[in-house]
Amino acid sequence: MLTEASTPTTVIPAETLAPTETQVAVTLNGDRRWEQANRTPDGASIGVVITTELNIRDAPSLNGSIVSLSYQRHTVTVRTYVGHWVDVNLSEFYAIAYDSETPVYAAIIAAGRDGKTPIGAFHVFYQVADEVMDSATVGIPKGGPEYYYLEQVLYTQYFKEGGYAIHGNYWTPPSAFGGFTSNGCVGLMDHDAGWFFQLLSEGSMVNIHI
Repeated sequence: MLTEASTPTTVIPAETLAPTETQVAVTLNGDRRWEQANRTPDGASIGVVITTELNIRDAPSLNGSIVSLSYQRHTVTVRTYVGHWVDVNLSEFYAIAYDSETPVYAAIIAAGRDGKTPIGAFHVFYQVADEVMDSATVGIPKGGPEYYYLEQVLYTQYFKEGGYAIHGNYWTPPSAFGGFTSNGCVGLMDHDAGWFFQLLSEGSMVNIHI
């Protein structure tokens, strides 16, 4: 995803580390009609910054030089989505896979209870076909009320530190999908999770919104 930047100038980055995910929403309040209505003459979209500060770089990579800063609720121009990515809608409980701007697959999901699924645009940074998930590794101790230990979690794709992933979910009955049942991950039925696992790769964007 490319964002429009001004002529490079000397910029003092935010004190925090550069974000590991793009933190721009391409919809307003989750309404895609807003996206369609706000197009520039050359076909780009208008996005809204949803984090406190956003580094604007001279290339679509964290290796690009920081040339400017933008701030929460400010707008930026989003040039295009490149490659394979997934849009996760927490209001309708669907994950839609895209090839650039073309939808190619859709699946019902199970999302995090009590707002535990993070909102924003992230990137897959690690994939594992057959995972063991132990909540103790993310700060939920053994014996606690929310502790879990799950083997053979298939097609796991981590997109945010803290154990957040898109993955197969065999322990939730199919009838319970389409609701908030997880501890924050985006759960899929195994056959759907396998499809997303084949489509996406490390670096693919995961856009999550309400």
